[in-house]
Amino acid sequence: MTKAVLIDIKQIQDFIFNSNKLKYNLGASYIISDLFNFEYECVKKIFDGGGNALFLTEKPEEFIKAFSTDCLLKGISISSSISDWNEKNTGECLKELYKKNNENKLTYQNNIFLHSYSITSECRLSGLQADNFIRLDKEQGIYVSSTMKNKIQASDENKKEMTELLKSLLGEEYELSDELEDLGQKKGSENHIAVVHIDGNNMGSKFSNCKSLEELQILSKNVKDTFKDCFIEMVNELINNLKKINDPRFELKSAGKGKYYLPLRPIVLGGDDITFVCNGILGIYLAQKFLEILKTKSDNKYSACAGVAIVKTKYPFYRAYQMAEELCKNAKKEAKNLSEESSWIDFHISMSGESNSIENVRSKSYKMGEKSLLLRPLRVSNYNPPKDNFYTKEKIQFLEPIVNLSKRMQKPDKEKYKCNSWGISRIKEIREALYQSDESVKMVIKQALYNDQYFPKIQKYEFITKMEEIDTLNLFVDNVTPYFDSIELMDFYPEFKEV
Repeated sequence: MTKAVLIDIKQIQDFIFNSNKLKYNLGASYIISDLFNFEYECVKKIFDGGGNALFLTEKPEEFIKAFSTDCLLKGISISSSISDWNEKNTGECLKELYKKNNENKLTYQNNIFLHSYSITSECRLSGLQADNFIRLDKEQGIYVSSTMKNKIQASDENKKEMTELLKSLLGEEYELSDELEDLGQKKGSENHIAVVHIDGNNMGSKFSNCKSLEELQILSKNVKDTFKDCFIEMVNELINNLKKINDPRFELKSAGKGKYYLPLRPIVLGGDDITFVCNGILGIYLAQKFLEILKTKSDNKYSACAGVAIVKTKYPFYRAYQMAEELCKNAKKEAKNLSEESSWIDFHISMSGESNSIENVRSKSYKMGEKSLLLRPLRVSNYNPPKDNFYTKEKIQFLEPIVNLSKRMQKPDKEKYKCNSWGISRIKEIREALYQSDESVKMVIKQALYNDQYFPKIQKYEFITKMEEIDTLNLFVDNVTPYFDSIELMDFYPEFKEV
């Protein structure tokens, strides 16, 4: 009798992102992406993506035993569930599989690896037993663990695969790098990277609602193709605008032979699960573009949420990824509150080595009394400015008006308002005053008005131009202000010049 087997990769993030060296993370990502590309006798793959896969077989126990053995040799843990298969009742079969798999997770015990024996050397890259010799970069050669050897060797395959995927866009001008330092950071200036994690919304329910095997396979392929195509289109958007980026901290790094390194490196492209790293000023912009492209390309059939962690280049990479994943989950909470498909983005800029969760950091450090300084997560697309100028949190909790507010503070319409731009020092004064009180902020705005620096209102294209307007200024909407988000965006949202 044919049985259905659901395989779920455990602790996939720990396996991929447990190194601070990008090259090893790329190798681990390739191992995961290639894990389900195999041939077992009498086993038929139905779909795979997002770290899990569905198979049909008449010998489920034998298949699981053989496959789990292969995974353990690569340092990968899995969980599995088995159920009777009835193609006429695909949806119910899937629900039963996922239910069993969730039950198995509750009883799951982590694999315990013996790091080494007292008579063996320790792998300096993983801490495990160093039992494999490999040549690493220009070094003569070192002993590493078998898990690390697999990742190092797979990193070259990852680069080949991603280069082939983006071949038509990279052309003869750009190439991909395996180093975080090659993402367009300019020497001598503060340099940041952005780790971006994107995850599709409601995918589990979409798959479990499939009524037939054919419908399931079509959906799986469509999700994979759509998200991959959106990523390619996002990269195309980046390349078309690279030479227009106007930021003194940004400079393309030479790759030799007349080529430059692309300031973006894809890490995971797995179904509706996308992770990439890029230059710090590009992260929010690229995440926004991806979500907008997804809405258009899928005709609003799919939506997703994005978490963007902006950190110093030397910041621990695994912690940066954890941050991006946590931010993505925050954004998903907002998406779940709406009945329609909606895409959201949340971001965090880390200027120090924060170790607490995003929730703890925000509850302690981004408050003015009981009021919140953060409007984010922010919705992408479908923004309609209120016609009556009556603003609520729900009406302004979009990325578009926050970006607009940021731009108007930096570059107001000087011809229309006959005013000066806000200087960096004045903007910093506003930022610090937001931690204190409404009166502190209004005091800074009054000082700015003496220098003909007009303060932008939340309302589109409106500015405070007279002293008497300051007293009626409402910095907060439903105890949340959009101004702090807009100020932080100034440093981490690219400005494009005309070429």
